[in-house]
Order: sequence, then C-alpha cells, then structure tokens
Amino acid sequence: RFKLTEVRAYLLMYDFIVQNGGFYQANIDAYDSYLKSNPRATESQKLMKILELRLTKVTAKYRADVKARKSSIINGTGLVHGSNRNHPKEFCYTGNELY
Repeated sequence: RFKLTEVRAYLLMYDFIVQNGGFYQANIDAYDSYLKSNPRATESQKLMKILELRLTKVTAKYRADVKARKSSIINGTGLVHGSNRNHPKEFCYTGNELY
C-alpha cells in the first residue's frame, strides 16, 4: 500500500499499528498525493513523510515521544524513552534490508 520495501519500513508500520492504532484515511490520502508529487522519493524520505503525516493525529502530549521512537526506527539511532538506541549495533541489522 505504501510502496515500501525495507525492513525498517515494516518495523515502522508495525509500530504505527500497535502503538498508534494505524492510519487515518486523511493520512493515506495525503501520502498518496506526496507520492504523486515526489515519484523519486527515497525510502527514507517516504518514511519521514509518513511519520510527519501521522504525527498530525497524535495527541500533543505524546507527539515528541512518538516522533523520537519512530525516527529511531527510520534512522537506526536515536533517543527512545531516555535511552540512546543504536538499532544496527543492538540487533545486528541495518534496517535497509529488503523484505
């Protein structure tokens, strides 16, 4: 549906479903418009756009936490719940593998 192929995309989508209840139709419609306007967007750009769009529906008090956790999945590193995370080192993967 989202035209993504990397493991980190799968992990990000899983996190959106279990932590945030999935996507609103408005998010999907806006993402479809983004893809039409940006047909050469990289996987990272697509993932960041999905995050940006979904954050609009997150309660303000949780927005920073959600952004930090999901950005760490996209980028492979980041601060999550007060801990610095390095996913490639911790889990022996780069996140860019294809699924």
